[in-house]
Amino acid sequence: MSRIAESSLVLSCFLLLALVSLPTTESYITFKTYIPPTRQRQWLTQLTGDICDSPTGSRLIDSAPEVLRGWSMSKEATVENAMSVESLFKRLVEESKAGIRNVNPTTLDYNIILNLWVKSQGGVFAAERCEQILTTMQKLHQETNDFSIQPNLETFKSALLAWKNSRVPFAAIRAQRLLEWMIRLYESGENDVLPDSDCFDICLQIWSKSDNDPRAAHKAEQLLLTQDKLSQIVHSHKLKPTTLSFNAVLFAWAKTITKESPHKHKKMVALLALMEHLYFEMANTRVEPDRCTYNTVLCALAKGCSPETAKQADTILRSIETHYKNDEISWDPDAILFNTVISAWAHSDVPGAYRKAQSILDRQLNLYYAGCQDCKPDVIGFTSVLSSCASEPKKSERAKAFNVALSNIQALEKNPAFGKANHITYGTMLKACARLLPAGSPERTKWTRHFFQKACDAGMVGNMVLNRLREATTSVEEYKELIQGYSKSTLPKQWTCNVQERGGYFRNPKALLYANVKQQQQQ
Repeated sequence: MSRIAESSLVLSCFLLLALVSLPTTESYITFKTYIPPTRQRQWLTQLTGDICDSPTGSRLIDSAPEVLRGWSMSKEATVENAMSVESLFKRLVEESKAGIRNVNPTTLDYNIILNLWVKSQGGVFAAERCEQILTTMQKLHQETNDFSIQPNLETFKSALLAWKNSRVPFAAIRAQRLLEWMIRLYESGENDVLPDSDCFDICLQIWSKSDNDPRAAHKAEQLLLTQDKLSQIVHSHKLKPTTLSFNAVLFAWAKTITKESPHKHKKMVALLALMEHLYFEMANTRVEPDRCTYNTVLCALAKGCSPETAKQADTILRSIETHYKNDEISWDPDAILFNTVISAWAHSDVPGAYRKAQSILDRQLNLYYAGCQDCKPDVIGFTSVLSSCASEPKKSERAKAFNVALSNIQALEKNPAFGKANHITYGTMLKACARLLPAGSPERTKWTRHFFQKACDAGMVGNMVLNRLREATTSVEEYKELIQGYSKSTLPKQWTCNVQERGGYFRNPKALLYANVKQQQQQ
């Protein structure tokens, strides 16, 4: 390569560094020669390749730090990019061995390549490679006593993140093994880097998402205890568990709760009680229970579908309301919290559960009108109350339950700010007609016709509405009369135009939670 070409390439390196240093948004507005991220990576790849192909002693080696810095600023990367930078590292080592200049990679340089592997979406291959680089760095440090390549906190975090991003079934085991090795190195004096709470949180989050390991919840809880114990031994505030730490363990336990095993909720309630004790009584602000904390616990309790779990969820919700009114929490209760507890009562199979559900909605309304905008009731909350009414098992309560359902759907219709009734709302109201009103009674016929017509006018006649209509009508003739001779496949478009059936919101409390989250994000 000619000296002119080398000079041109060196100049290109510095120009690229200037470009990638610019904030992306400002670049579009103020810098006419903005280079898109894809083009930046292509240019970096070309420059890296040119340096690797250059002969020993080439001036291009002097541009390596700028190229590495350019890679460090890249927000995205591929496996090929990471491998390309590894080739650059090899070239730097060769240059140093030749004795021409000392350009051996340092810890900061290795962290760049580790970060590229983390971003590369290389799965288990990227995770394995990060672990290999980390162990090699530690081995070289111990053999040469060279502190310039000693793995630091960022090095270990990158390797842990790589396992988190790998999403393989054994990722949690491998990540925890790395974390335990990191602790052993610190205890033996072979490395002075102590893990912080982020390192533990990464491992805890991997355990919380380990669907295939029945031990995941136990492992996560044990790791949380290890974290707390270690923080006390080394007197490190940065190592103490945080809200994220507890939330990960709670989520792991939440996934183990089913209708068949509702007793497992006691673990979650105990963990929540510990968080509340640490925050409200011990003033430990690192573990303030947040919305995610309570949503996870309440949703798990709703999955229990039992009187015990519904009562426990209601108790927790009342405590949240009290803390909010006393200005003891830094966030406001939202509709998701109330909707989830209403759903818990709706699925509890307890006589009179509709009264509990209505009480929760009334408290929610009072809180909203008192100024808590985040807890504004929505159509899902109202429909959950309807569902609790329709599920009333006690005959002597059915007339009262229907009146409660009727007043709620009328309140929803009068307050468009709370949302419009949807196909689930009308389907649930028809279910209430079928189960709460006597068969053949004029009242049942009246309200069945009324709410089916409402569904037609709103374009909300979906599968659920038709199924509940069939249940609410007392004869085939009445059903056919109401659908005016149409079949399910030939219904008028104006009857069905607004239906977005996704199914299962009110049969699956977990789906209810996610539905509320999505609705809140859209608002």
